[in-house]
Amino acid sequence: MFRSLWVLITLLSLTGFLQAEEEFPYRYRGILGRFALLENPRNGKQVLARPGVTIEGWKVVSLDRKNIRLTRNGQQIDLPFEKLPPEESGYTPPPYPYEIPLWRLEVQRRLREFFVKLDYTAVPLQKVLQDLSDKSQIRFISSPRIEAEIPAEKRVISIQSPPVPLSEALQLVLAIPDLHAYPDKKGIRIALRSQSPPIDRSEEILQNIEWARPHAYKNWNTGSGEKSKTTTQISQEELRSHRVTLHTEDPDFHRILRQLLKNLSITPVVAISIYPVLDAKKPFQIDASNESLAEVLDKLLSPLELDYIVRGSVIFIDRREKIHALKVRENLRLGNIDSPSDEHKQLRKIQVDIPSNPLPILEFLKTLEKQSGLPVRPGRDVWRMNLRIEIPAEKTSLFDILEHLAQEYRIYGSIQNNTLYLVR
Repeated sequence: MFRSLWVLITLLSLTGFLQAEEEFPYRYRGILGRFALLENPRNGKQVLARPGVTIEGWKVVSLDRKNIRLTRNGQQIDLPFEKLPPEESGYTPPPYPYEIPLWRLEVQRRLREFFVKLDYTAVPLQKVLQDLSDKSQIRFISSPRIEAEIPAEKRVISIQSPPVPLSEALQLVLAIPDLHAYPDKKGIRIALRSQSPPIDRSEEILQNIEWARPHAYKNWNTGSGEKSKTTTQISQEELRSHRVTLHTEDPDFHRILRQLLKNLSITPVVAISIYPVLDAKKPFQIDASNESLAEVLDKLLSPLELDYIVRGSVIFIDRREKIHALKVRENLRLGNIDSPSDEHKQLRKIQVDIPSNPLPILEFLKTLEKQSGLPVRPGRDVWRMNLRIEIPAEKTSLFDILEHLAQEYRIYGSIQNNTLYLVR
């Protein structure tokens, strides 16, 4: 009898669980920072969720990399992580188009960091280049047209200088025969001025993306937008004056941030590129008693070579050198900008027809570029998102679409020099 009762209870529980699963149409497909990526397999619709958010009547209680827990009217379900196969998602990310290859970065590093003293008197150019190559371990490849078109007397080098970076030394040496150098997979090419190197705008585009980033945050994520959700402005002085008490050891960086910022109306935005740094094998330690929040943040971020910048109601965390660059650029370019209203007017004039069905991120970017008539330059953090974008049919202007991207997908856009940049 007791066994029959136990079987009946088990069957009822299982039936309730299956019914709850049937009523909640989404599946747990991935995690983006502190947000869970949920997808409805019936129509491809995707939403971002975090604890406290209600979706289809179900409240998100907790989430981690293995499952997400939801409750409704006393019912509880645990959705396991189900990675979406590339062939099912329709999205297999190709290499980032503006990625700078490692060989180029290594050549640039050696040119920048290796110092050489120039002391040559009537030495043939090829022997000077060979000497620099031996010292720097960089191969120099000379164009055969140099000997044919440059007079012999100009290919004799006499120059003295104190130790200078190799890049500067090359400029000094090559100025005599009027040649130039550019990096190549095999080393450094030495060529005539008329021999232009292959055009690669990757570095320029990456730099422009970073220049546009603070404008994008200012437009959509700091209360300066026309329909922004918040108008709270947090200053650096408030971070210094705000006192916190926290004693914890926790491997979850995002959870520590939430604890530190829980009494402030401020949203932390952590760059995806630093996630490997945050995969700590040992927990992060905070031991603060009534200390300045700014000082506690410095103690947390400095050992990781990270830093932060505050824009309105957002605190953005990234590598120290990137934050420094952002601060410099904001002082130079945003100091006199009170409102992005002029850019908003431009965005409202551009009508865009995006299909209302969910599109894989790369297909969406191509469609947006074609429909807007603007070159679209996504940051690495946008390009690598395994996400489908759904734009409601009533969103017909570029302003409406960018506002929707900011609110629903944490993707922020800005037009600079007639180019649309998208970042997260």
